[in-house]
Amino acid sequence: VELVDEGRILGIYAEGTRSKDGVPKRAKSGVAIIAARTGADVLPVAVCTKNGGKMRPFRRTKILVGKPIPNSELRVTGTDRAEIRAAADKIMGAVYALWEQGTGVRRQESGVR
Repeated sequence: VELVDEGRILGIYAEGTRSKDGVPKRAKSGVAIIAARTGADVLPVAVCTKNGGKMRPFRRTKILVGKPIPNSELRVTGTDRAEIRAAADKIMGAVYALWEQGTGVRRQESGVR
């Protein structure tokens, strides 16, 4: 929160960690909480490898950048868990869409809900 409040850019994995298998996982609530507390918009980004697998040295990797999600669209007004979960799911939904576009793998085929 302090970094964003200072006008700096914060990049985080919404899942709370890097994916071990290259497939995006469910977002943790922290991404929505940080956005809510700072009022910052969110820029979804997906790291994509061929067929959605793990990143490997000397293999092509695509970085896809989506359209910014305005903070007002996240609709987090306080500490309501349902609002925070919905905002985190909205952010991760944008990441999933980019990932599917970049890998050609559908989320349902990868076992991610």
